Amino acid sequence: MAIKGNFETFFLGRILRGFADDSMTGILQVNNDAESIKIILKDGDIIYTMGHTKQVLLGELLKSKGIITDEQLTECLEESKAQKKVLGTILVEKGYIPEDVLKKIIKVQTEEVIFNLFLWETGEFEFKEANISTKGLIVTQLNIMKLILKATRRIEKMSIIEKQISHDKMVFQIGDRFENIPEVELSDDEKLVLGFLNGQRSVKQVIAESSKDKALVYKALYTLISSGIAEVAQGINAEDEAVDGSEDQSEGQSQGDALKKKILRNMKDLPPMPKIVHKARQILANSKSSFKEIGSVIETDQAIAVRVLRMANSAYYGLMGTVSSIQHAAVVLGFKTLGELITVASASSLLGKELKGYGLDSGDLWRHSMGVAFASKFIAARRNPKLENDAFSAGLIHDAGKIVLDRHINKQKEAFMDMLNGGGQTLIAAEKALLGFDHPEIAAELCKLWNIPASQAEAICYHHTPEQSQENELAYVLHVADATAIRAGLGHCIDGELPTVDGKALDMLGLDEEILDGITQKVSVAVDQIAEELDKK
Repeated sequence: MAIKGNFETFFLGRILRGFADDSMTGILQVNNDAESIKIILKDGDIIYTMGHTKQVLLGELLKSKGIITDEQLTECLEESKAQKKVLGTILVEKGYIPEDVLKKIIKVQTEEVIFNLFLWETGEFEFKEANISTKGLIVTQLNIMKLILKATRRIEKMSIIEKQISHDKMVFQIGDRFENIPEVELSDDEKLVLGFLNGQRSVKQVIAESSKDKALVYKALYTLISSGIAEVAQGINAEDEAVDGSEDQSEGQSQGDALKKKILRNMKDLPPMPKIVHKARQILANSKSSFKEIGSVIETDQAIAVRVLRMANSAYYGLMGTVSSIQHAAVVLGFKTLGELITVASASSLLGKELKGYGLDSGDLWRHSMGVAFASKFIAARRNPKLENDAFSAGLIHDAGKIVLDRHINKQKEAFMDMLNGGGQTLIAAEKALLGFDHPEIAAELCKLWNIPASQAEAICYHHTPEQSQENELAYVLHVADATAIRAGLGHCIDGELPTVDGKALDMLGLDEEILDGITQKVSVAVDQIAEELDKK
């Protein structure tokens, strides 16, 4: 499997973290106008680097340090070529350098190569999985997380740092992976800044409240972000934490209208749908497109490419371990199914967050959303096959509005739960009572931001109340699919009640309980098998 990209689009820290998290083994090739370097990884650790500059060449490094002479280097290079052994092994065999000393030097050299890469502002990379044998090699073993921490602490150039912190209105929070990072040793400045990251303060507010200068805060944040300890918060800017009623109320608007206005104004801070997803959809919609064309586009985003291939190799599609590239996946699965996998892969990080206000643990919304996507597809296949693609896509993001509203619900969690449990109100009614609007409304607005077709946005807006959708068929499909996913054990009702299905919806879609039971079983199998593959390390 090949993963390609460039340093204008991807940050090196994120690239390396992905390889470490997935314990990947292979060769990462990085190039710019001046250098070409190979980084060898084994089980998620960096063990060796190779290149053609003096900084990378081991022999030149040893000679520059006075450890070996020019004559000794020439002699060993000739024998290395003749015996087809690496230079380090020859040097040790001839007694020019002890093996333990060489290992320490290789470690330092490898670290310096990686440190230098963090200074690159342009360049390209390609990773290829491969079986790596260390027989006959003198290698090191460097933990990627510790390398990232060390490397980013050296960065002084603000143009590099500001690629990840583009403005001081950005809001960060402690990342989900922080608890899973072993032996993290943070500096005092990093600990201080981390303590201010609550998903609500902007960078500007962190600077003001910490009484530290901008450069220090930005540097600490850069290290925390690059290592995955901190991440962009999902939601709106911290500067809109409280609804300032003075301006809006003077215009005669209600507090709910003012809050909604601020939320909509600031939804641009949510991660956009990756550009390659839009490009992929265009290619998939063109009957003249080739398998190679779609493969080359998707493989420019290493994170999406890896997730697509993992799902393609899941038990659900019956191709376990046989799909090796995006192009291969397109051939064996077809454009239609590949399109579904691309949609799922692009939305997985956004939908995987914990939503405390709604009582959803990390991954709960993700599994429920996949369940609704598959249920929508299966229902549409029976009723109107032309709707299958739209049904799957709309099902996947039908609850995206909860991501935006969660922080507001969480602030009033006690009142929210009282309305649901004591007051007997529905989820939608409780949202409207507290905020003046509900999550389907906000999800429909997100669709505009993400350039989702209007027909899907309307269906999402009315998926809890399809009778108000003016006979939008897809709204009825989503309504039934939502309940079906919960029946399959994918998601839960915060009010403790199973969702009721509009009777007209079943009649309109030609469904009955027996058919729904069959769909429920298919949904459960699909999500379990795909999730099992995605959860593998």
